[in-house]
Amino acid sequence: MRIQKKINKSIRVGLGWTSLSTIINGLTQILRLSILSRFLDKEDFGIVAILTFILGLTQVFSDMGFSASIMSQKNLDKRTFLSLYWCQFFVFNIVMVLISLFSPLIADYYEMPKLEVLVPLIMSELFFISLGRLYDTVLQKNMQFKIIAIRNIVTAFVSLIIAVIMAVMGLGVYSLVISTIFNSLSINLWNLLAGQSKYRLKFQKIDFKSAKKIMIVGYFQMGTQIVDYLASKLDIFIISTFLSVGDLGLYNLAKELVLRFVTVINTIANKVMLPVLASKQNDIDDLKNTFKSFIEKLSLINAPIVGFMVIFSDLIVQFFYGNAYVEASGIVKILAIWALFLVLAQPNALLAIATRMTNISFHYALMRLIIMAIFLFSFARVSLLAAAFTMLIVYMVMFVVNWKMLLNRILSMRFIEYISLFFKSWGAILIIDIFIMIVEFLFPIENKELWLSVKFVLYLFLVCSYFMVFEKNFIVRYIVNRNW
Repeated sequence: MRIQKKINKSIRVGLGWTSLSTIINGLTQILRLSILSRFLDKEDFGIVAILTFILGLTQVFSDMGFSASIMSQKNLDKRTFLSLYWCQFFVFNIVMVLISLFSPLIADYYEMPKLEVLVPLIMSELFFISLGRLYDTVLQKNMQFKIIAIRNIVTAFVSLIIAVIMAVMGLGVYSLVISTIFNSLSINLWNLLAGQSKYRLKFQKIDFKSAKKIMIVGYFQMGTQIVDYLASKLDIFIISTFLSVGDLGLYNLAKELVLRFVTVINTIANKVMLPVLASKQNDIDDLKNTFKSFIEKLSLINAPIVGFMVIFSDLIVQFFYGNAYVEASGIVKILAIWALFLVLAQPNALLAIATRMTNISFHYALMRLIIMAIFLFSFARVSLLAAAFTMLIVYMVMFVVNWKMLLNRILSMRFIEYISLFFKSWGAILIIDIFIMIVEFLFPIENKELWLSVKFVLYLFLVCSYFMVFEKNFIVRYIVNRNW
């Protein structure tokens, strides 16, 4: 009982600090894009999308699944940790050099000479990541969320200032690249210093024998991360290949805006819940109940956010990016619904790590990549809207597959049992959105500002009414009493 109270207290503290840092960091990232969209062209954001795709893929590969391996172990001795650390350090830096050497080929493929300089520049981030990636996992595993939160807040603000100053100076795409590199440098040096109290860094011969015992989980997780990353970024790759760089920049801005809004709650919850689920890996019933409660709470919060983005996509795009990017509103509307299926699938992957069944999540990710590739190559190259619709349809199909391969197998959870966790909240927001659209169609108001105000008040009133009538227990227990 005392242990459970301690875990609950850690969850509350973790949620508090993680919520604060994630919200501030998300707002800072949106503010950065909002400010820079006034100074940079769509092509600049397209170039950054290409660089981010390349860097992200190398990061996932170079991680080798060691982060998942560490997280899945209740006790990890110093010698094994340092073996994993130095092994990952060398892999990261070898990949950095190799990709940098291939930068002329990458520049030729995209017909952008500028990439010959930008690719090695952005690849330098791998060196900084190699210094602190595993120490970040240690901080998270030990639930040191206060340190993580302060780190994220400070580095986010400083990188924002750097990006804005460089953009005002007319440095274009370099304002995004340099600020990103500085952010990575700051975070990973912070991780390195903060993690010394647990595992003091020293040069050591890599002990492959001791590390090999826990690397099986990591191997499958690395495969899952690589395949999952390719699937999530396949739309970016196809658009960059078949459509213009400006189109890519517009699409990527729309996607980033949606992710900043919709995934913010999952980002908070996932960081806290992974170590909690891992601590319950030996009691399947307790694990299942914790997971169900987790999903139910997330759905109650995520559904209204998605509903808001669907209804107010025009206003959101205009507010954050200006009139020059208003054509992205249709993409935002579609991707907002897509993001709802995305955030539902994310917690399922935590189960695979917590129960050391990452082989299942790898097979699921592989299937998703194959299906995504077939549909995206067939339809996404037609237009940006076609790409967004394709993403939505594929994720709706994979929603069922995800349940079958992960939840049904790991927790023996029936589909109707899974659906019941979020059916009420999803259905309520869907009805609210449809009702507002019908009202807008039947009673058009010429004054756009007046109608936006009416629509906002109406949406807020209907959502609050739903929570007060149907989710009163949730409000009292988790909002008023803060009993997380």
